[in-house]
Amino acid sequence: MDLVVAGIAVAAFVACIVVFTGAFSGTRREPMRVAADPDDERWMTVPEVASVLEIGEDEVMDLVDRRAIPFFVVPGARRPSPEAFRFRRDEIEDWTIG
Repeated sequence: MDLVVAGIAVAAFVACIVVFTGAFSGTRREPMRVAADPDDERWMTVPEVASVLEIGEDEVMDLVDRRAIPFFVVPGARRPSPEAFRFRRDEIEDWTIG
């Protein structure tokens, strides 16, 4: 009986590790890029990107959540608010063209 309980515990532990690390998910998370000077003119905000792409700000945030758009994180900003993200103009232009 103790062997069965130990086996279940080991299986549960392995399952937790797989879930928490994202193993076998097929997606690899890149480290977040940080916007060193978020007030520089080369950066775009969520509303600016939404305007350029002609979509809603919620849709831009969805793209950020899915990491489907190139973005940077503002140090110290409260995530997941729109103020916490910046976008480089050149990357957005390349992203929309490519």
